[in-house]
Amino acid sequence: MQKDVLNNFSILYVEDEKEIRDLLDNFLKRKFKNIYIGTNGKEGLDLFLEYKPDIVLTDITMPIMNGLAMAREIKKISQNTPIIVLSAHNETAMFLEAIDIGIDDYMLKPISLKSLSAKFEKISTNLVLKQAIINEQHLSQEILNSSENIISFVTKKDGLKMVNKKFYQYFDFKDLDDFLSKHKCICEMFIRDNGFFVADGFDSGKWIDEILANRDKIFKVKMIDKNQEELIFTVNIKPIMYDLEEYFIITYNNITMVEDAMNLERELFSYKERYHTKQQESAFSKQLKIIKDSLSNKKIDDFYIDSYYKPLDILSGDTYGTIDLGEKGYLFYIIDAMGKGLSASVTSIQSTSFINNAVEKALEHNDFNFLKIVSSYSSYIKKQLLEEEIVCIIFIYINKESKKIELLNYGMPPILIQTVSQEFVYIRPSNPPIMEFIESEVVDEIDLDTIDKLFFSSDGINEALTIDNKVFDNYLNDTFENAIFKQDIVNVIDDKIKEFEDDMTFIYFKREFKNILFWHQFEINSCINEIEKFQEVFEAFLYDLELGFMETPKIMVVMSELLLNALEHGNYQITFNQKQKMLEDGTFHSYLEELSHDITYFNKKIKILIIKYEYFNQNVFEISIEDEGLGFDVNLFFKKLKLQHSINQLNGRGIILSQKLVDAVFYNEIGNKVTIMKTSKKA
Repeated sequence: MQKDVLNNFSILYVEDEKEIRDLLDNFLKRKFKNIYIGTNGKEGLDLFLEYKPDIVLTDITMPIMNGLAMAREIKKISQNTPIIVLSAHNETAMFLEAIDIGIDDYMLKPISLKSLSAKFEKISTNLVLKQAIINEQHLSQEILNSSENIISFVTKKDGLKMVNKKFYQYFDFKDLDDFLSKHKCICEMFIRDNGFFVADGFDSGKWIDEILANRDKIFKVKMIDKNQEELIFTVNIKPIMYDLEEYFIITYNNITMVEDAMNLERELFSYKERYHTKQQESAFSKQLKIIKDSLSNKKIDDFYIDSYYKPLDILSGDTYGTIDLGEKGYLFYIIDAMGKGLSASVTSIQSTSFINNAVEKALEHNDFNFLKIVSSYSSYIKKQLLEEEIVCIIFIYINKESKKIELLNYGMPPILIQTVSQEFVYIRPSNPPIMEFIESEVVDEIDLDTIDKLFFSSDGINEALTIDNKVFDNYLNDTFENAIFKQDIVNVIDDKIKEFEDDMTFIYFKREFKNILFWHQFEINSCINEIEKFQEVFEAFLYDLELGFMETPKIMVVMSELLLNALEHGNYQITFNQKQKMLEDGTFHSYLEELSHDITYFNKKIKILIIKYEYFNQNVFEISIEDEGLGFDVNLFFKKLKLQHSINQLNGRGIILSQKLVDAVFYNEIGNKVTIMKTSKKA
């Protein structure tokens, strides 16, 4: 075992006597990864500066520079490098000098290889332990830095031990040493003001004990930031045992920013005419009404369905639709109308309106026929086109009865498919763009059961210029192949594309996961105390499932938001519109406080289901939260979100936050069940 450990380290050996040097050279080569040999202290020091070995073994009496002089210089450069000195003399003065330098071990010649091996084993063990401690400290700091809140790590005995980088973003300190040269504790920065907590006497132990003794109370503190602005924080303290000592993780949540954001949103809501003309508002409302998106952010039969829609403006040439046809199946389309000025957006709106209306009428008369819909649309839109206009469009129809995908691609980018056997399929358009005097109606057909995932888009994505001055089409195939969820594709788009110069639209299918490794269901009463207790249990549960130190905190932030949504909409039966109005007039939080004391609401349940799947080299975690509430209009909310026009939407932050911190978010039809997805690489 010792040999294996030593093989990870390098050693510098300095000895002027050739016979001894050759003997130990052979011995050391069998044990260490690299060995560097010098014949005097000067050579040894030069070798140390060049190679930075992990361990130094040196004779004392040598020409040019002796071993102790060399060791003294090395300790100035790297105090923690272990040094063993060898000497033929048992002189007290030399021994005391070695102690003064900080030599780690002292051996008399002739050398016992067994004794030397034992010393190497001791030193290598210490090196491994030191590295483990360093790694653990780095991991702790990385976890702290991932938080959007200020987090400090303290003990009552020694005070502040660590803070995350958020602290330095707020306050004017270079590092922890700079802070500790001016303050003993963060509590010294608390400002005395009516209604705010202060730490009398700045005794870190006393104020920590006071907060821990009143866990049901919200402690607010006020501090001055680097810009001399007053900030308000809530303080939360969690005690933990670490290395047989009690530590405290103290979290400072900046609620000033939340209040500022709320005030800004209220102002923007009240004065939205300052930012949008009445005509734009009317166009937006019309576009919301016209676009029919009943399948995005949903799990439909065996597939997760998601879409991405990023128009450059409210009136754009791109539009799309996802329509539930009931027993007939599902219809998807993306339109890219090309023309001058507003004519493209008019064509786009005409196209969407015609298709949606034709489908609605066909379903009413139980007379839906995919090819008939496409043919009638093509005939209609050709009559509307100006001379310089064309329409690129892709239709995808999932036929439930035949379990086939029927598609017509008119001049749009190729469809990307990955089969369940992980083969990559690239289906080019079989029809030219729709234009006057050209007839084409070639249908491609795919067996639905063969598909693992499918992607189709407008050309705004393929032709977008990337930061390395290429078009994104160069990266699209690899991006699709490596993606599991829509957000994986969006992340690459955001990283690679230099500037968004065209409308961008895509629709993405992913087959459900089959290989279940584990599942567990929880059921809790829908009240705040039950939710808080469950969160502690669930956090430990996630760590046991090997979700990862970096991912678990993100999941818990999302869970906190979504469980509160379940409380509001499930237990208290608050609709989104009611919450919107109360947030606007500032009565929402007082209303929640009032309801929290009404025992008639405590019998409602919240169900949480977690499933762990295996998907190639990834673990996929699916967590669903279902309440007994009225839900909300899922389709309308996500349409607004895609159109980036939700500046006046004061609620729904839980959904928006979830989309940023997890890989995918899906809802059921009525909006009272949310499912979040998170992937992690298998250990």
